[in-house]
Amino acid sequence: MREILGKLARIVTVALAAVLAFRPIDDFDTWWHLAAGRWIAGHGAVPSTDTLSHTVRDHRWINLEWAYEVVIYLLHSLGGPVLLSVAAAVGFTLAVWLLLRLVQPHVGDAGGAILSLLVLLVMQDRFTVRPEMVSFPLLVGLLSVLEFARTREGRGLWLLVPLMVIWVNVHGLFIIGVFAILCALSGAWSRKLALWGLAAVLAVIVNPFGLSGVLLPVKLFTLIDKASPALQAIAEFRSPFASDAVGLGYATYKVLLVFGGVSVLAAFALNVRHRKVDGGRALRAELGGIAFFAGLAALSVIARRNTALFALGASPVIARSVASIASRFPETVRAWLRSIAPYGAAAVVAVALFLGGLGRFGRVLPLRSPAAGIRRRRARGGPSRSARPRSRARRSSPPSSTTTSRPAVI
Repeated sequence: MREILGKLARIVTVALAAVLAFRPIDDFDTWWHLAAGRWIAGHGAVPSTDTLSHTVRDHRWINLEWAYEVVIYLLHSLGGPVLLSVAAAVGFTLAVWLLLRLVQPHVGDAGGAILSLLVLLVMQDRFTVRPEMVSFPLLVGLLSVLEFARTREGRGLWLLVPLMVIWVNVHGLFIIGVFAILCALSGAWSRKLALWGLAAVLAVIVNPFGLSGVLLPVKLFTLIDKASPALQAIAEFRSPFASDAVGLGYATYKVLLVFGGVSVLAAFALNVRHRKVDGGRALRAELGGIAFFAGLAALSVIARRNTALFALGASPVIARSVASIASRFPETVRAWLRSIAPYGAAAVVAVALFLGGLGRFGRVLPLRSPAAGIRRRRARGGPSRSARPRSRARRSSPPSSTTTSRPAVI
């Protein structure tokens, strides 16, 4: 019964991800990505200047999302908004499935389902047709390669290279992949990891903009002025601890942040205490994970758009820390934990079914165009997104008749 409930919990969690991720297109950035993809497909080249702008056409434009934009433009040409929503649901669901496979060996079926469900609740605020639908599965895929290589004598590490080449040409979040590889190198050095890890880091130069493209995420981060009124008007750049950050997703994020921090620190303390037993191998292996956890946590505290990134990337570190702590429990305690696992799995199934019902009947609305989105916002009594402060100049010729702005940062 325990195995059946555990597998059922995993299946239902992945199914819930698919239900919540299939949403209408209500993000205006999507249409600017489509406009850029249409231009690239039509001209057979990646623009080097801000060609879609009314006022700054001669300004340099480093567009690392060009390949993503071409793909979604082709998908939109084939199946319209419905196919784009399906593609986004597939990408986000794939990320959750990969995460389950990654954490399950450490915390079991029930524990993996519970942790993945918490991550899903944080992630669902970012479920839209944006480059994250590609970055999230790429992140978990890269972490999976690094994790499984630890137990397979480095086999599969060559996959880091193509993963990073793809990532750098679809989203500026590739820099998180570079950070993950460097953290892995600092925690568990091996010849194969050094060879393929460094090769993957160097491979990010393979983009249309070369070194300028590689340095773009760092440059954008340094340009963000948290005191800027225009920036503070954009909700996703505000802190998740601000007074307006309310809802289940932010509450779950805070639980993960506190629980994860306590677990990581406790595991580290235990490994320090037992370093003489194993020569400090466990301690060295976890140093990279601690650095990765801390880096993602810092990014998430700065801007709420990074809370999903933290939840997804830090969960494997949390799972390893929990497993490390549990391994030092007396056998009687571990047996008790195994005995209650079926009840935890049953709880996951019940919560997932409840949330799935809300997502299916309360959140999934008919697909709509940008103009319909504006009308819907006005009907609610709030300002339309087109009336909000802009971070870039107005642009021309989006796929829709509504004029909007393209995102200024990754």
